[in-house]
Amino acid sequence: GLIDELVHPSILRSVAIQRAREVAEGRKKSERHTGGMKGLLIDGNPAGRAIVLRKAREQTLAKSRGHYPALIAAIDVIAAGYAKGVAHGYREESRRFGEMAMTDVSRQLIFLFFATNELKKDPGVDPAQYPDLPVSDFDPLPINKIAIIGAGFMGAGIASIAVQHGSLVRLKDADHTRVAKGYAAVRDILKERLTRKQITKIQYSDYMALLGGTVDYSGFGNVDLVIEAVFEDLAIKHQVLRETEAAIHPGAIFATNTSTIPISLIAQAASRPERVLGMHFFSPVQKMPLLEVITTADTHPQVTATAVAYGKKLGKTVIVVNDGPGFYANRILAPYINEAAILLDQGVAVDIIDKALVDFGFPVGPITLIDEVGLDVATKAGKIMAEAYPDRMQPAKSIQAVVAAGRYGRKSKKGFFTYDKEGKKGEVDPSVYALFLAPGSIPIVKPIAPTAGTEAPARPEMPAAQIQQRTILAMLNEAARCLSDGIVRSSRDGDVGAVFGIGFPPFRGGPFRYMDSLGIQIVVQRLEDLNARFPGRFEPAELLLEMARRRQVFYPDERS
Repeated sequence: GLIDELVHPSILRSVAIQRAREVAEGRKKSERHTGGMKGLLIDGNPAGRAIVLRKAREQTLAKSRGHYPALIAAIDVIAAGYAKGVAHGYREESRRFGEMAMTDVSRQLIFLFFATNELKKDPGVDPAQYPDLPVSDFDPLPINKIAIIGAGFMGAGIASIAVQHGSLVRLKDADHTRVAKGYAAVRDILKERLTRKQITKIQYSDYMALLGGTVDYSGFGNVDLVIEAVFEDLAIKHQVLRETEAAIHPGAIFATNTSTIPISLIAQAASRPERVLGMHFFSPVQKMPLLEVITTADTHPQVTATAVAYGKKLGKTVIVVNDGPGFYANRILAPYINEAAILLDQGVAVDIIDKALVDFGFPVGPITLIDEVGLDVATKAGKIMAEAYPDRMQPAKSIQAVVAAGRYGRKSKKGFFTYDKEGKKGEVDPSVYALFLAPGSIPIVKPIAPTAGTEAPARPEMPAAQIQQRTILAMLNEAARCLSDGIVRSSRDGDVGAVFGIGFPPFRGGPFRYMDSLGIQIVVQRLEDLNARFPGRFEPAELLLEMARRRQVFYPDERS
């Protein structure tokens, strides 16, 4: 292996010097384990190595789906070194590195690396836009103690990362049972890190000591920031905002974690709307890297700067977006999900849709995604988006029918998929199709083991390319609208937000870079073709039409 000895950091230097002297004087030799008989059979002969390399290629391709060529190139280099010697292996490594560095995948990943580094230095506000304010008004305020209202999945997730970054957290819900569940959820997240030896027992105890629970507003008087994470209902959010403002000091910030409701609508109930904004975390909070900070016309720039700085403290990649239904990430996700659901309405099988989008590069398919998030949540969000954009986001019948049948996805252990008692997802539930399709339109579920006798003729499956085009182009078109509407500040923010917020394939760079790769003229042409078939849903954004006419791109500095 690579490591011969483990020592405590306090004696690392003295032991390292001692071992170096022993090796130099010939008193100590590095011990290398050959792996015994197993090592001899696998590593020690060409046949064994061929088996290992073949399995490595198979597993790598299964996980990467061939989208990351450097992974296979690395395996090829190892094989070359074994086959023709170390010197040849080094030369092959140099050659293949040069090839991989010039691929489009490399360019997109390098862009994301530098874009996220730029966002780490971005304060979230531009003083030039506020010439009448003193410089001190752009300095973020210190956040030492926060309150989280709503001890559910999102609230507990936010609390779990807040305590790990030294914040004192007051977790509130309507009754002791809910608070206890939230407390237990935080404990479980931290225990998982402890089990994996990512934190020590002392750290675990210290983090849990920073968490306190309450069913009222006691302890809110000295908090610096309140994050509301209650149910997506405007009336409830208004009530919570009024009660919170009465309990906190005037300088405290109120942030809502709503995923779709415009912040300006929530802030209508505020007596201090300049201290209200959105902090949209993504689920699961402890794993998803993006944070959207959503501002309204009334939000004070110092409030924005403070929310951005605190988001970075929590380890998040932060983008600042302007207010609007769905903000940015969920707004571009909505037409993508909706188009996938319309495909369901048209009789395309769940697994065919999901596979097409996973093959495109998403971590999970759209139907799996909404089953995980909760079909009731997706339906409520879809309704808000349909009210805002009725011409292109009318909800599909399939999801509504499944929710009406009491299937909410993983949370109810019944949705488009089957689930076991522990909530582990199984196969597509064949009975779900009867909820929204006529008998003659139901996709034929292929049995695992073929049965003897006559089989019903299978209907031709919709090509993956067609599924990808309809769903992805709907998302790209909406991203362009978000940029022209001023929801996102730049194509850079839009690309980072899509990759880190909704899992847009990193190797494609993000929606805007992907449109540049395709060519804006091609994107417009494909949208117009689809709009002719499905009027309204695919009408090209005015920004794209204008860019196509002028032959412009989103990243002109990279024009080849």
